[in-house]
Amino acid sequence: MISSKLKSLIASRNIVQKDMAIALGISPSRLSNYITGKREPSHMMLIMIAKYLQIDVNYFTHNGFNKSYLDNNTASLSEEYNHKASFATMCERNESDKTISIPLQSMSGKKTDIPYRKISFPSVLFDGIEDMSALRVFICAVDSFFDTLKKDDLIIAVRSDAVKLENFDKIIIHGRYSKVFYYFQEEKMKFLIDRKSPKNNIKISDDDLPEYFKVLFVLKHY
Repeated sequence: MISSKLKSLIASRNIVQKDMAIALGISPSRLSNYITGKREPSHMMLIMIAKYLQIDVNYFTHNGFNKSYLDNNTASLSEEYNHKASFATMCERNESDKTISIPLQSMSGKKTDIPYRKISFPSVLFDGIEDMSALRVFICAVDSFFDTLKKDDLIIAVRSDAVKLENFDKIIIHGRYSKVFYYFQEEKMKFLIDRKSPKNNIKISDDDLPEYFKVLFVLKHY
């Protein structure tokens, strides 16, 4: 089971969960959910966790797989984080052609064959966003997130704590069962509004924001 193996590895190496969460670009509460089994990491996240721990990702997904570590020439995610490298999202700013390369992720949270494929955008599109590691590009797996979206459309988003949120911004909760909500703030109360079922509205706090992503724009796939 992924959670038990992850818990054992973290305990045996005396890893500080908060540091690990920061390196992975997620909140400590989300990492805790992975460890306790309340939530399963996406395939992309599992690859990043394996890199952080310097262990073969197959150790988590295949029973009986030996605890095989990565080649010594391959830096672990923890080492890159200690050197302040922003590997959590693997975004790259290219000063020569003024672009930013962002890795693709599946909206479904299911296994994909594109864990490290990137797509480049003009950096001017992200003026005002200081934390480039907050950027995400999601591949839409189904057409239920937005009425007009189809399979393989690209959703360019940014972590919600890295930008100013306005009422009725589209917000993605990314995970095994990704959903899209509208953000709404009334006085000091913040909500994520389910556009199809009001009974599923979620009350949130500022501490919750790193787990959500604001939709910046969408690229249609043709």
